[in-house]
Amino acid sequence: MDIPTLPPPPAPTLTPVPTTGTLQIAMRYADGSPVLNTGVELSFQAVDINGDPMLGQRVGETTSGSSGAATFNVAPGQYIVLIRLPGVHFRPDLSWPGLANLTVIAGQTTQVSVAMGMVVSSISAPYDSSCLNVINPNGSTYQPVCKPFVNGLSMLEALPGTYELVFVGIASITYAGPVTVSAGQTIERHCSSNQGKIICNQ
Repeated sequence: MDIPTLPPPPAPTLTPVPTTGTLQIAMRYADGSPVLNTGVELSFQAVDINGDPMLGQRVGETTSGSSGAATFNVAPGQYIVLIRLPGVHFRPDLSWPGLANLTVIAGQTTQVSVAMGMVVSSISAPYDSSCLNVINPNGSTYQPVCKPFVNGLSMLEALPGTYELVFVGIASITYAGPVTVSAGQTIERHCSSNQGKIICNQ
């Protein structure tokens, strides 16, 4: 009597284990429109001797393209993104604003939204443009953005942070006090010059 041969059991189906995650950074102007074709740089996050985030190994660079979003597929870990937009530098020793403590988990998408704010200013004096001035802790300064006056108004867009509003003329630079830029919001500073002093509404 022949013993029937049983078919072999089906091979187990193995589900691939994801080894990377996705980091997506969406960038918007103050009015909500996308920031297009802007450079974004990604690095692993390290820490300095004080325990503060600092750039580790550089992972790569891309742009926000035609959608206003930059996407990285990377290994799990913590990252820092530097964005080529006007704003307060991530650290005084770096040239661009940035975001730290971005955690990527394998098989998941981490979404980050970056929104700029706007400062609209005017002044009743012969100035050519206005600027947002950043003062570093060591006392050095830089101007991430300046715009000329058009029809009496200067419109400055920058990432959130505290700046000093500066009016620039042909032979003069006048400081108009601090302004705090908030994401997706517009603040106005309408100023006048009185005996060499700048007075602005709040």
